[in-house]
Amino acid sequence: MNGIVWDLEALYPSVSAWEADFAQLRGKAEKFAAFKGRLAESPAVLKAAIEVSDEFDRLAEKVYSYAHLRSDENTSIGVNRARVDRVSALLSQLTPLEAWFDPEIMAIPDDRMRELLDAPELAFYRRSLLELLREKSIANEFVSPQDAAKAAGISPVSAYNILNTLADCGYVRHTGRGKYEEGAFGSLFLQGRGLIPRLCAEAEPLLKRAAASGKESFLLVTLNNGKRVELLRIGKVKNTRNAVFEANAEPYAMRTVRVILAWYKPAQLDFFIRRNGLPGREDWPEANETRSGLLRELQRIREQGGCCDTHPKRGMTATAVPILLPGDEVIGSLGCYSPLASTDFIRQKGIFRLLQELASGIGSAVSSQSV
Repeated sequence: MNGIVWDLEALYPSVSAWEADFAQLRGKAEKFAAFKGRLAESPAVLKAAIEVSDEFDRLAEKVYSYAHLRSDENTSIGVNRARVDRVSALLSQLTPLEAWFDPEIMAIPDDRMRELLDAPELAFYRRSLLELLREKSIANEFVSPQDAAKAAGISPVSAYNILNTLADCGYVRHTGRGKYEEGAFGSLFLQGRGLIPRLCAEAEPLLKRAAASGKESFLLVTLNNGKRVELLRIGKVKNTRNAVFEANAEPYAMRTVRVILAWYKPAQLDFFIRRNGLPGREDWPEANETRSGLLRELQRIREQGGCCDTHPKRGMTATAVPILLPGDEVIGSLGCYSPLASTDFIRQKGIFRLLQELASGIGSAVSSQSV
């Protein structure tokens, strides 16, 4: 292929920038290899290994793509072709540093693997893939590693490894030809196993006690494939307008969504934006319909520890805080709506502190069950 010029500045602004990343490949592969023999130690170790593997895969894909596309512009330029050869040779050398992962995963006993997969540390990867499989199974469709990669915000190679791991334990079934569908354990997990049932079980009695003596409505919320899911609603205030519809149509307007996004990892936030776009002016005017504005608002929420706002048009106050596991892993949020007429500034601050205490207790209880 000659005469075609690619705009490669989005990958690397210069050859020196490419060289800098090329120089990092061996170190990242060796960092991943350091996990060899340790995958069954704990959920945290397995998660770290997946993340390091993903870092390497993303970098290798970026480095190789730039070299290959630059060479394709004019195959007669030797220095460009040489970059392709260098990358190919290095990746071939580094293959043994990655080849241990699948055999070691397969050697972990099923019971131990299910313990690892049920742990909060792996909740995002597991739930993103299982929920995607559930959606596809309802539509009588199958899932590819590329589909899974988009759902979880990871590379196709990492998605392939995770899908095969889930298949080994019965959460996923490999149908052949690179396609997967929901397995028996995946169905059981989404119906009554794992993190979300534990979250509801810990939160419900606490929220009932909190709502017993007040006029407030307390909510337990999580995000499912980029959509808001109201797990519990307890208290005096009934649904205003159509809360379920509004939550899906205007996710950024929901304070319970905002606080989850404020603690999301970059890949999780990118996935949510891909599913929902950026917030509109009606949903979140302070975000200015831009990514930079959204990040600024999320940082503000994080610094405050949550949201504490009023809705004069609706006659309500809205307060929300995140539910966190160790390492600031967000698994949901608590929200409280109360009548504006009977909730002054001091009362709302008191609700905010109460929600923080409840969220801390719920997070600790859920985490302790996974140890």
